[in-house]
Amino acid sequence: MTLRRPRGFTAVELAIVLGIVAVLAATAWASLSRLRPRARLAGSATELRSLLYGARQALRGVGVQDSQELYCPLVFGYPKKWPAA
Repeated sequence: MTLRRPRGFTAVELAIVLGIVAVLAATAWASLSRLRPRARLAGSATELRSLLYGARQALRGVGVQDSQELYCPLVFGYPKKWPAA
């Protein structure tokens, strides 16, 4: 007579695995929820930069040359020579 081995998992083993998965999911959810506002801000900054660049190009198209009024250091970089205050 051969001994038959039980197949499958016990309830305790399944409960432990589900507990570990729940802890990992909660940790991932907390980390990802903090990244969402930063991603939205980065997207808005990119869109604003694009709109400002388009407005600057439109002004150049009607004959307005670069001047201190058109300069935005946060979008287009720092000038080689700072204007006098």
